[in-house]
Amino acid sequence: KTPPNRMDFEPFITDVLIIFTLSDLYVPLSIKVLQEAKDEEILEVAALQLYRFAREKMADTSSAATALHSVFDRNPSRRVRSACALALAAGNATAMAADLTNYSSTAPDSERLVLEPALAAWKYQPASEMWRERLTSSSASSTSVSLACECLAQLGATASVPTFLQITSDSTQDYLRRIAAAKSAARLQPSVISPCRWSSR
Repeated sequence: KTPPNRMDFEPFITDVLIIFTLSDLYVPLSIKVLQEAKDEEILEVAALQLYRFAREKMADTSSAATALHSVFDRNPSRRVRSACALALAAGNATAMAADLTNYSSTAPDSERLVLEPALAAWKYQPASEMWRERLTSSSASSTSVSLACECLAQLGATASVPTFLQITSDSTQDYLRRIAAAKSAARLQPSVISPCRWSSR
């Protein structure tokens, strides 16, 4: 009798599927912590937890907006306020757009990358002034300027197209700024971008 081949005994292993489930108690518990806790680290963790729930679409965190905004307003800790701002943006708290715009004006790029796309998605027009000013700022980082270009384009700010074209044509600007400006100009007015205008040099 022929013995079986070794491969006959190899197990068949399918890909692992990770399914996230979240108890309905987590969001109310986080709200309770925000309302009652005094320790800054605990408040920060609770807000970051809500941010993760919203970002990964694990739960509807809209009910936490009032508690998050209250902590954001009264707490002096930058870390706590940052966590609350991120959670509000991810949780689609459109009523807090004015406060988030004011906060984002002095926020680091890592936070702006979360906050400002949310403001643009909400079509919050007052934020456009902050983004327009950033386009001509010598102290703004390339990431912030590129983000401003993208957000203004999403708002349909055609008045910024001349500034986009100026950045695109300026060979002293770095590539990140120029490509973002070119994309935004082309999105708003496709006819204004021509091969002769854009050069990566």
